[in-house]
Amino acid sequence: MKKILFIAYYFPPMAGAGVQKSLKFVKYLRDYDYEPIVLTVNPRWTRWLKDYTLLTELPAGLCIFRTPTLDWNWIFKLLWGLRLHRLVSWLQRHWLLPDPEKTWLPFAKKRLREIVKEHDIALTYISGSPFSSFCLGKFAQDRYGIPYVLDFRDEWTNNPTRLASDYPVASLIRETRLEETLLKECSGIVYTIPSYMRENFEQKYPFIKQKFYRIITNGYDESDFAGLGVNDQSVTDHLRIVYTGTFYDHRNPDMIWKALQSLYETGVVNPSLIKFELIGKNTQSFVLGHSADSPLIRQTVEFKPNLSHQAALRELLSADVLLLFITPGKNAKAELTGKIFEYMRTYKPILAIIPPDGVAADILRQCRTAFISDSDDVGSIKEGISSLYSLWQENKLHVTPDVEFISKFNRKALTGFLADLFDEILTIKKPRD
Repeated sequence: MKKILFIAYYFPPMAGAGVQKSLKFVKYLRDYDYEPIVLTVNPRWTRWLKDYTLLTELPAGLCIFRTPTLDWNWIFKLLWGLRLHRLVSWLQRHWLLPDPEKTWLPFAKKRLREIVKEHDIALTYISGSPFSSFCLGKFAQDRYGIPYVLDFRDEWTNNPTRLASDYPVASLIRETRLEETLLKECSGIVYTIPSYMRENFEQKYPFIKQKFYRIITNGYDESDFAGLGVNDQSVTDHLRIVYTGTFYDHRNPDMIWKALQSLYETGVVNPSLIKFELIGKNTQSFVLGHSADSPLIRQTVEFKPNLSHQAALRELLSADVLLLFITPGKNAKAELTGKIFEYMRTYKPILAIIPPDGVAADILRQCRTAFISDSDDVGSIKEGISSLYSLWQENKLHVTPDVEFISKFNRKALTGFLADLFDEILTIKKPRD
């Protein structure tokens, strides 16, 4: 087997959507004749959420190198407690570029040198974000001649969250130059978002049209659903709408609560017959926003703590409807949250409050389980909620999923596309013409 230096800052037992893609690639790469040698951070040094059940999915004998780091989240927590929010913002936007995780690089480089001495590494793969970790690929190539592949789980300088903020021009220029340098020297690129992500990158950096690439979305792992059931129904006297994940930055669901309040006031929906359950690390004041003072909304929205991955899947499978939310805004049509694929695999109805002309909507229309509402239109959101509510009241809340289409996003099959990219790079050893 060829050995791949697999660099992923977010890796089990760290939890969250950003972990899943790396975990599943590592889980299945041996099936395609590649042995991953993992370089990651020691979770004890981080303030990140942990899910130790994920460790059971790692293949036996996997070689993992974990290093210390300086996690700025500990410092940010202290500064926030001192109400120095502006200082935190200044540090993030002017000094800790491209991201606070850059302080991991000295530790990672030291361990990388040890790994190369011990293992015959054929290729380096790096999962981003954090995008600072991409610099390790260039480091390995400059020092040891090892080609590297960049996997963009999200866009970097063109990220919707970045575009929605008042980001300093000087900082953006610095990051764009770094992004361009790393793209010029890499041997391959993985795009997570179909169509839009690649088009955005090629428009900004035309030279990457000559690079090897694959479009490999997030997905679901069939083995995660083993023994969990498929059609479990919640036994409640209300419509149970479940969301897993965290609302943060510009991702504020105010529009949902505004639509829901209107449905209550007009008598279309009975507040005692509907419940939104938000599972994850969420702050009530931020999530409820302008509706925080509404007794009916506070009665409707239930906050639950973060769960293990398996426990979260059980909650999804027992729900009546799953909530997907993507905030409108610049480049929002290119946003594709990782949870969408596990949502589809549950074969449950999905209330998708998203840009209707985006990649998420394109995929959901094909899976045939989604009720799509425009996240920028309160009227459309009202229509989506009321339609599901009416179907539930009439005991007609059923969908007919396109199982064949959904199966295309099986993690094991997606890992095969990554192995194909590795084969292409290591066989040809030069960009295609």
